[in-house]
Amino acid sequence: MYFKTFLVAFFVVFFFNILKAQNNNEISEDIHLSIVKGLSLKKLGGNIDFGEALSTNRKHWKIISPKNGARFVVTGIANRKITINYTRIVTLNNYAWVSSVGGERGKMKFISHVRRTGKNSTYTNSKRVRNGRRYKLQNSNGIGKLYLWVGGRIKINANQPAGKYVGTFTLSVAY
Repeated sequence: MYFKTFLVAFFVVFFFNILKAQNNNEISEDIHLSIVKGLSLKKLGGNIDFGEALSTNRKHWKIISPKNGARFVVTGIANRKITINYTRIVTLNNYAWVSSVGGERGKMKFISHVRRTGKNSTYTNSKRVRNGRRYKLQNSNGIGKLYLWVGGRIKINANQPAGKYVGTFTLSVAY
């Protein structure tokens, strides 16, 4: 009889502990958050203004070297790669000028030339930027930097119609 009472008490305590253990589950999870620097593209100076050119009976080129063109800086997360895209060829036209002044409509092609100097803000040891490629933002006191330099050339055809030619060059960066 004592043995049966003992067995009943044992099973009651055993199952009570199992049920109690099943009702007291606990789990932990670590929480993480990284604060990162947003990507920005800022123009520092310069331009891609070719000024004036003469229309002659021979084709010729006007050139602005990237060193003497427009300058930009990209800032973001140090050592992170970014993709650089730009308009490789821009068609310029004189249509707005012809609409207001008169004359013959014309077009020209601007062929862009983009260079990079890493975190160096001077045009020293520049390297070509290939459209659509990824480049690393270099660490400059904890901030990623990449300096970009834009120039290019315009082919002026023989007997190019007169006018103010305008087109838009676009430069974009993305993580």
